[in-house]
Amino acid sequence: MADRIATTRLAWPDAGRGLAIVLVVLLHAEMMLSVPDDAPRALHVFDEAVRVLRMPLFFTIAGLFAHKWVAGGWTTLWSGKISLLYWVYLVWSLLWVPLRVFSRTQVTGDELDVGSLAISAALIPVRADTIIWFLWTLCLFFIAAKAIRRLPVGFQLGTAAAIAIVYTSLPNGAVAFLTQTTGYGYTGFASYFVFFLVGLHGRSLIMRFAQSSLLLRTTALAIGGLALLIKLALILHILDPGLQALPGLQFALECAALPAGIALATFLARLTPLVHIGSRTLPVYVSHGFTFVAIAWIVKIATASDGLPEFGVPAMLLGTVLAVLVGLALGRVTQTRLSWLLVQPRWFARSRERAPEPAVVTG
Repeated sequence: MADRIATTRLAWPDAGRGLAIVLVVLLHAEMMLSVPDDAPRALHVFDEAVRVLRMPLFFTIAGLFAHKWVAGGWTTLWSGKISLLYWVYLVWSLLWVPLRVFSRTQVTGDELDVGSLAISAALIPVRADTIIWFLWTLCLFFIAAKAIRRLPVGFQLGTAAAIAIVYTSLPNGAVAFLTQTTGYGYTGFASYFVFFLVGLHGRSLIMRFAQSSLLLRTTALAIGGLALLIKLALILHILDPGLQALPGLQFALECAALPAGIALATFLARLTPLVHIGSRTLPVYVSHGFTFVAIAWIVKIATASDGLPEFGVPAMLLGTVLAVLVGLALGRVTQTRLSWLLVQPRWFARSRERAPEPAVVTG
């Protein structure tokens, strides 16, 4: 029994990552399998509500395992972590260029702005504007965390929290402008760097909490559930939607939801499939957008639709499952061939060491 409990507890970070990546894929199913502003209402509300949990949980868990890279030298950080993340980001961002052309010309029928597409492609090395932005942002997290590692932890967390509060309190128009001009990578940094630091500096506390009493974890889950209900009430206008502009509210809800996410991960750690997905997040993350475009194109051909076919919630849920399975299959394929899709070459890493397993690099 003791061995079983220990195994379950050790599995919770992968369960948390698995939960987060499934929620990310589901969000992008809504985005890519529906016309803007015409997604199924129930799914849209759900995706907006779990925003308080999705990326804060993922980046906190990433921070949990970042200490050895942040504490080591810059050369080690580059060869062992950043070169991997940046390589995969570059490869898949370049693959997104023809995917965008195909999607707009063969699936959605949207106008293709060749000039904007060319500019976007040219800026790929310094600007992330696709759904794989988090690889770019993780690079920034590691660089920033190492650069400020000698500063007091309280100052690091306080400054990062202040940045997150300011950014999440901006009007929607300002957020849209920043995203359009700088891409998702930098705005993601502003929103979530504090959670990466929480994982990095709060590792021992988080690990103790994950092994704490059932009562404490259930209480945290209840508090997080309350934060989720508040977010739902704001989305559904049960509460005054103007409250969403209250400075710091979004950040406060994310902070309340984070312990709940960790507690939930400990409860879900017995779900072997979820743990399996969580230990192989990278291939799922980089490939799922391609799966959705393929699904939309096949259904369009089969139904002879003029534009993007109409997908309901069941179809989007099925598409999410399929995208996860395709990602897992990609991970298996790249273990024996096409490894450059998920692992940086040695010349890029400038290392003689064996490249890490692509499935677990996000941890």
